[in-house]
Amino acid sequence: MAGALSVDQRLDLITQGIPPEDVHGIGAIRSALEDPNRTPKCLWVTSPTGKPHVGYYVPLLKFADFLKAGCEIIVVLLDVYSYLDNVKYPMSQVRQRMYYYKFIVIAALESIGIPTSKITFVEESSYQFSREWIMDQWKLCTIVPQQAVKDAWDRSYNPDMLSPMFCPGIQTLAEEHLDVDFQFGGADQRGIFAFAERFLPEFGYRERGHLMNPMIPSLHGSKMSSSHPPKTKIMFLDDAEVVKEKVLEAPWPGLDTAKNGVLSLLKNVLIPVAQFQLGQRNATGASDINGAVYTNGDTTMATSIAEDIAFTIEVDGKRRIFSSYNEVGQSLADGSIQPDAVKIAVAKGINDLLNHVRKMYENDLEWQIVDKLAYPETT
Repeated sequence: MAGALSVDQRLDLITQGIPPEDVHGIGAIRSALEDPNRTPKCLWVTSPTGKPHVGYYVPLLKFADFLKAGCEIIVVLLDVYSYLDNVKYPMSQVRQRMYYYKFIVIAALESIGIPTSKITFVEESSYQFSREWIMDQWKLCTIVPQQAVKDAWDRSYNPDMLSPMFCPGIQTLAEEHLDVDFQFGGADQRGIFAFAERFLPEFGYRERGHLMNPMIPSLHGSKMSSSHPPKTKIMFLDDAEVVKEKVLEAPWPGLDTAKNGVLSLLKNVLIPVAQFQLGQRNATGASDINGAVYTNGDTTMATSIAEDIAFTIEVDGKRRIFSSYNEVGQSLADGSIQPDAVKIAVAKGINDLLNHVRKMYENDLEWQIVDKLAYPETT
């Protein structure tokens, strides 16, 4: 598919949906696309902390655009970074969490319908013991002020321990040592990306692009985070009743999706996933797609009008069809649908999406064992 697209079309795919101010180093990305002997490489990292939440669907869905543009995606599982940053859990447990995250990411991608054949999973520690990497690490330590490290974090951060101070640097060096062309991450990576843009050129290394996806708020307002209390987020393996309870009990702070976690899930996860799956269905003529998201479960009806439907909400016993989030927002604003109806539909949609992930977990003994070793306090 990518071979039939121009460089501009591929670049548009890579950057679509990303706020212009969150696209950095676009020239580096274009150069990689223009090189006939190179497959552009995208880096996405994940640090295994608490159990992942459904906010991960936002960046994972973007993988589809990168693949369509002909990019290779490298997913780095940050075992060393996480160990240095948390200063609490032993490396043996951190590595089990790393394996757990890999299971989750693969299952989530499959639930959307994104193939993993062109996605390479790399354990961070696998490349950090070469002489070249170690020398770069020590060189970085000689040119980076302590304040620059503190400035790289997305929060007020003044670590008491030495180990977290290494984290921005080791993520930065991954760009060179994995030979990527751009790194993709959440808006909370802004500081680390700025760190890379500042210090990699001092090594004489080439410029990399950086793209940032918007962050989903928690069900209670602040950023959805794996380290926050369970009631504030929906976990991939929450059972259906727990998901429904969390969504129905979530606050409703107006129509601002930056503050309303339920609407943010609808706008940034459910509708985009449904639109992607419907597009895939139209392109392939397939009768079904794993993890399809329809709030009424009626895929036959959805298939027949695939270009017009993205989400349905039951109002007064009848299904209302919406082709975009803007239509939902307008109906909320004019009072033709009520928040409770949206909450019920969102809970149903999330559960439809998570069914595939739950089934994969139930059928995978290795994943279940890893779960117990990674999170013994919750299993």
